[in-house]
Amino acid sequence: MMRHHAASGHTNYWADAATLEVIDHSLVAKVDRIVSAVGLAPTGKAALHCVSDFGVVVYREDPPFTLRYLQRVQMLAVSSLVTGTRVVNPTQVLMTCTSKLLPALTARNGDQTVVSDRPETLALFAESAGAFIVKPVNGGDAQGNLRLQRPTLEELRRLVARVGGLVVAQEVVETPTEVRVWLHNGEPIAVASPQSDGRDWCTASLSEAQVKLVEGVSAILRATATMMAALDFVGDVLVDVNVNSPGRMGELSKACGVDIPGLVCRDLEALCRASRRSGER
Repeated sequence: MMRHHAASGHTNYWADAATLEVIDHSLVAKVDRIVSAVGLAPTGKAALHCVSDFGVVVYREDPPFTLRYLQRVQMLAVSSLVTGTRVVNPTQVLMTCTSKLLPALTARNGDQTVVSDRPETLALFAESAGAFIVKPVNGGDAQGNLRLQRPTLEELRRLVARVGGLVVAQEVVETPTEVRVWLHNGEPIAVASPQSDGRDWCTASLSEAQVKLVEGVSAILRATATMMAALDFVGDVLVDVNVNSPGRMGELSKACGVDIPGLVCRDLEALCRASRRSGER
C-alpha cells in the first residue's frame, strides 16, 4: 500500500504506536518519513509530531491486543474527536469488532462456539463438541491456539488461568479449505485461497452459506464506515474478521486481478482532500 502511495507522488510517514503520548494537550508520536528510494525504509531521523498534523492515520497493529493497545486506540479516538484527524479503520470499530468475537456472535455461522473465561462452561462445551480448538480472544496468528479433546475440568482451569482472560472454544472444522474475502468499504472485491505451499494464492468462489455470512458482516462494516477488512473461512465456518491489521493485499490482488492497494490509497487521498484542516500532510 505504501509503495503504491509513493508511486503516486505522495509522501509516506510512519510512527511506532508505542511512542504515542499526550504532551501539552496534544497527542504526539515520534514520526519518520519513509524513503521510497531505499525500499520504503524510514530515514532513521524520527522527530516528535502532533498526530493532528496529519489528515489521516492508518493504525495497524498485530495481535495480541493488550491493555496498552486499547489505551492507544482510546488516545487516537479522543484526538480524532478533538482535532478532526481521521483514523482508518474507525477507532470505534477497533474497540468493538475484534476478529474472533464477531464470528462468534454472527448468526448462521456453521459451528459450535463458546466464548467464556469460566472453566465449567468450557467443560460443558467439551462434552458436546468432542475435539475442539481453544484460542485467546485477543490472540493472533494462531498464538496460543490449542486442539483439545475431552479435557478435564482441572485442565481447563489451568488453561483459563494461563490465558488470563476470555477464550474462544470452537469445534474442529474437518474441511481443510481456507478462503479469504477482502472487503473494501463493506463490499467484497476479492476472494482467494492459499495453495498447498502457503505462498501462492488462487481465485476462489464462495458457497451459499459463505455468501450469507459475508452479506451479514458486510452490512455491519458498512454501517461503521470500515474501509478495509479481511474475512477468513475454514469450510463454511467464518473464523476471523480482521479489521485491525488485514493483510495479504498483494497476494489477493495478484490472484484476483484487483488493485487493492490502489483502491485503499485512492480512498485515503479522498479523505485527505475532504479534510477542512489546513497544513496537513
